[in-house]
Amino acid sequence: MNSPAHITIQRPFRRGDSFENKLFSPLKQFAEKQKLFTISLSGFGCFESRTIFVDVLDSQELIKLHQELNTFLFGQLNIEKKELNDNITPHITIANRDLNEKEFHRVWSTYKNKSFEAEFKVKSIFLLKHKGGGGNWDTIQEFLFKN
Repeated sequence: MNSPAHITIQRPFRRGDSFENKLFSPLKQFAEKQKLFTISLSGFGCFESRTIFVDVLDSQELIKLHQELNTFLFGQLNIEKKELNDNITPHITIANRDLNEKEFHRVWSTYKNKSFEAEFKVKSIFLLKHKGGGGNWDTIQEFLFKN
């Protein structure tokens, strides 16, 4: 994987390096207003574009977090509507374009019938940054939920 395991609630957007520092304080304030919640995972899924993932069960709290983040990014940070996800398909990617087509089909045939169940508490959001070139992502900052 070229990124840490995560559930995307906002797709990447492009800004200059100076914008990154402007995100920290507002995102900290946003996160501090959020409540802890639990995510349940069950089984595996795929997108035929060579993505294999752990499936996130229906989570209204995650959908609500996504909607509130969209409102915040648009209203407080002037992120354009066209840069925001209208909807999300919550999942935890375990392989994404780091497999060629043949490897994808081999790995998917192994995982498609496997069972997997887990839960975890969501206590924060993370800001990731693309390093460029090699396609890797770095965790820039974690923003903890207050309660």
